[in-house]
Amino acid sequence: MIELLGRLHPLVLHLPIGILALAYILEVYARFSKDSIHKVQSVILLFSGISATVAILTGLLLIRSGDYSGALVNNHKWVAIALGVVTWTLYFLQLSSLKHTYHFMMVSSAVLLGVTGHLGGTITHGEDFLFKKSGPEVRPDIEAAVLYKDIIHPIFEDKCISCHNPSKLKGELDMSEVTALLMGGEDGKVILPENPLESPLWKHINLPLSDDEHMPPDGKDQLTQEDLELIHWWLKSGAKFDRLAKETEGFANYESQLEKYLAPPEVDIFAKVEQPDSSALLKLQSKGYSLYPTHNGSSAVYVNLSGKDDLTKRDIKAFYKIKQNVAHLNLANSGINNEMLNLLSKFKHIRKLELQNTSIGTEGLKKLKDFKYLEILNLYNTKVDSGAIDKLTHFPQLRTVYVGKTDMNPEQLDQLYHLLPRLEVIGDVGTDLFKDAALRSPVIEADSEIFQDSVEISLVLNFKDVDIKYIINDGDTVDYTGPFVIYETSEIKTLAQKEGWKSSEVNSKNFIKKGLDIANINLKNRPHERYSSFAKKVLIDEKVGSDLFSDGAWVGYEGEHASMVLELQEATEVSNVTVGVLEATGSYIFYPKAYEISISEDGKNFKKMVSQDYAIAKGPSQAGRKNMTFNFAPSKAKSIRLDIKSHLVNPEWHAAPGAKNWIFIDEIIIN
Repeated sequence: MIELLGRLHPLVLHLPIGILALAYILEVYARFSKDSIHKVQSVILLFSGISATVAILTGLLLIRSGDYSGALVNNHKWVAIALGVVTWTLYFLQLSSLKHTYHFMMVSSAVLLGVTGHLGGTITHGEDFLFKKSGPEVRPDIEAAVLYKDIIHPIFEDKCISCHNPSKLKGELDMSEVTALLMGGEDGKVILPENPLESPLWKHINLPLSDDEHMPPDGKDQLTQEDLELIHWWLKSGAKFDRLAKETEGFANYESQLEKYLAPPEVDIFAKVEQPDSSALLKLQSKGYSLYPTHNGSSAVYVNLSGKDDLTKRDIKAFYKIKQNVAHLNLANSGINNEMLNLLSKFKHIRKLELQNTSIGTEGLKKLKDFKYLEILNLYNTKVDSGAIDKLTHFPQLRTVYVGKTDMNPEQLDQLYHLLPRLEVIGDVGTDLFKDAALRSPVIEADSEIFQDSVEISLVLNFKDVDIKYIINDGDTVDYTGPFVIYETSEIKTLAQKEGWKSSEVNSKNFIKKGLDIANINLKNRPHERYSSFAKKVLIDEKVGSDLFSDGAWVGYEGEHASMVLELQEATEVSNVTVGVLEATGSYIFYPKAYEISISEDGKNFKKMVSQDYAIAKGPSQAGRKNMTFNFAPSKAKSIRLDIKSHLVNPEWHAAPGAKNWIFIDEIIIN
């Protein structure tokens, strides 16, 4: 009888809610009306008190039945009792003349009603019910998924754990953690490891819906046939909690069903992250920092601070303006320490972190706990020890960790592997593996890439004891000892060398001597609407565009050629034309197919001086710009016609073959 009365609680509890809501409405009405509602309000508050008391009593009986327990239930109980007391207080205050106290208690009752209702809803539907996302949560890819953690547990979380958690221990069963699930409930174990298909859990979820012992209870979200099949697969295969799905017997029969629980390989978080601010990138590069997109079209950025043994907090903070875009951070062989790791917490999207050959210790790893996208962590030759095992379990996406030449012994590495079976734990390897694959290239610095008479060039690399070499216009190799000056249009190439290290890649930059003044540009066909308003200005503003098409220095044409006539102040002898162009294949941008240059003294009769064709890129490449300089016999001209042909569409190898592509043009200089 007591149990029956307790089960009336879900029915009765709505009465005080509805009646109190009516009381609030009438109270607001009374504030703005001359009508007297005193007697009506007294009756409503009386019934509120009675219904609240009945709801509290039935709730206490329900708790006594043993189906509900835990901190959440206890909190709900005491807040509900407080609401009942306040409701009865309101009734008696309404009959008195203590209006200020009455109004205060009315507001208090509304707050308590909201809290009580929220706690009750949480008990019934789970803590994330209000803001729960619809549809299954995306899990790790199918190659790395653990059958229980990534597939079975989410089913329990969706259909069972709202009633079986530490806050609401229905039947004294907690299913939120593996250890608690294995302990079972008031009737004993629910999973029988020695004979999983005979487990009470499997029996209860397969009882008829009309059976009182059926789980989930009638009225709750039920397990689907697909859910039951997956749970049966897990139990039949031994109810293992650490086995990869792909290594479980029968995987091929369920692979198609797993797609709703698992993300496809190589899910790119940066697909939702905006492109980095181009001015911020340029500023960082101008300071000598090495950074570039991880691949064409992506908003993800690789930051290379390796080898910087004089690393400071300022160096790390310099990248805060692009903190959302940093995907790969290389701090190998640098001066990074445990204290400075605090600064890395801003880079929430890091997927690969290289700390090899640094002084980082186990305590420092605590400061990386929010790196939920971290996939690769290199701790080779650091000061981490066995205490790192627990820290490494906090990275949900971690797939590979390098721990060679640390204080972790083989037994501890084996322990780490068994704790995280999908983690690739790499111990001692060849000492050359984690040296930088190459030194960073020297940065070529100057006040401007376009100069009037001369320009001073500096080659900068913040790395000790390196040799910097350079050449000018494919001339002889020169050892860099300090800034040098050039007086003509030149291409500078440079690299760095150090004993025991692989030489850097060659870095190059073109410096162009300022040409003749261009009085006007007549665009024969307009660029894309995004660029048409400022096209004439940026083509001759003596500002060179970066590798980013969005930096405001480029003019773009989508799926069409570019044609223009440049007018000089007066007829002058000319002998070459330089055009800046860009390629970023991932963004559908390709170097032009052909260039034609014609000149005229009268602006009507043009003579073709240059006609040059180029093949389209044979595969993807990093974003890059270059200056195309075309020389021809010195000739007098006032008008120069420039026709730049596009390939118009992407090649067959491209991810979007046949789609319209772009050509981007920058500074045009005539000499």
